Amino acid sequence: MPKLVLKSDVAVTPDRLWHALRDFGGLDRWNPLAHLLECDGDHVGSTRRVELPGTGVFVERLDGRDDGERAYRYTIIESPLAISNAMVELRVRDRGDGKATVEWTGSFDSEAPSEFQAVRTFQELYQGALDNLAGALDSKTRKP
Repeated sequence: MPKLVLKSDVAVTPDRLWHALRDFGGLDRWNPLAHLLECDGDHVGSTRRVELPGTGVFVERLDGRDDGERAYRYTIIESPLAISNAMVELRVRDRGDGKATVEWTGSFDSEAPSEFQAVRTFQELYQGALDNLAGALDSKTRKP
């Protein structure tokens, strides 16, 4: 079972970053790579359908959220990739200098030879989203 841990430093406070990320249905507000097709809520058990251009549609279920830890967990229940048992955690960590690090951790099962391609696809999609996060937050707070 591959496990990926992807990180990105963001020059905002951990609380501000968590406020932007915590809404399970708000993915498209901070991830320019994702198109939220639908979401049935923001509580444990909620599901969302997300389209990632060039990859396909993912269906994800919120399994838990801890505001004190600034983290939530979800399961990918449908995917265009050849994966199963996909579990993901998104977490905001305090760097101690007034800035934050967002960390995305995912694990899944995949059959060889598609395992390498699935790992590579996840790395590209999620690291791209994390790398664009600071710019997405800045564009939301800029005044015209």
